[in-house]
Amino acid sequence: MTGKDLFIALGNISPKYYDEAENDTIASSQGHKSLRRPLLIAAVIALTLLLVGCAVIYVLSLERLIVVDHTDEMVSALENGKSETILDESTETLPEITPGPFVAEKVLSIQGYEGSPAYNALQEWLTYVTDYIIRNPEVRFSNDFQRPEAYTDYPCYSQEMVDKVDEICSKYGLHLLGKSLFIIDAEGMEANGLSDVLSEEVAPRCFYGHLYQDGSFVASGELEFSGDYEKIVQFQMHNIKKDAFYTVHLGLNNISNYVQWNYTTQDGYSALLALNDTTGLIFVENEGRFISIIIDEVPDSNMVFTGLPNDKQFLEKVCDCFAFSDLENK
Repeated sequence: MTGKDLFIALGNISPKYYDEAENDTIASSQGHKSLRRPLLIAAVIALTLLLVGCAVIYVLSLERLIVVDHTDEMVSALENGKSETILDESTETLPEITPGPFVAEKVLSIQGYEGSPAYNALQEWLTYVTDYIIRNPEVRFSNDFQRPEAYTDYPCYSQEMVDKVDEICSKYGLHLLGKSLFIIDAEGMEANGLSDVLSEEVAPRCFYGHLYQDGSFVASGELEFSGDYEKIVQFQMHNIKKDAFYTVHLGLNNISNYVQWNYTTQDGYSALLALNDTTGLIFVENEGRFISIIIDEVPDSNMVFTGLPNDKQFLEKVCDCFAFSDLENK
């Protein structure tokens, strides 16, 4: 409900109730008890609360995706003159390195907003991994443990970590992704039913990805724009089923540098868009999946980076290159 809807709803209240409410103090002074004014006030309060509730549902933000905040730790380290940095481990579990900083003030979920099972599972996993690595710093460099095939895409260095994955999946009602299949080109993406994630009129310069056994996937490629925006961008879409356990995450610094806004996609979904000079972010939730798209520029022929257009309409144009309806419903 919008502010306009609120006023329309208020407009349906009979005018005589307004008149009687205005005269209610006079009627009361004559000893007659009136219920009109309390009823009118109750109606206004109810409609106002409904409006507030709708705002909570539809206003999306990057802050609702933060699973770990290292800001205080980094500030403390700088104040103490330490040079240590906090590393974002997303590069270990991504099929390929996503655009983004290696040192992260804030770690974001790319599989669900705050409060969702996937979000809570990731938060618990990251907390556990941090503690485990501190207790066992050498385990990451050992080749003694071989991950079972079903856990290939999880950063497990021991049986204890495998057991923790199982525990988290059971606790939050999630399933394993299974071993992924690497798809090398657009023909392979089409053969595996993944070409529909791009709008029909969009022809990517390249298109490839990883498909998991449960139907979740990562799609990557390049898009070329002309006209108002002479720019080539690379994208990586994480299209993950909501009931899958996915440990890939995104590290961001200076989140306040991102301009954020909500946008309705061409197929009617509510999207969160965020843009700074170098990176664009798109988050969309459909019936069965949470979709995250990371946008970065491709340098020109001289390997010069000029940054992304500082224009909301640019990222909206990029967003409209994708289709967000659930592939299984097609």
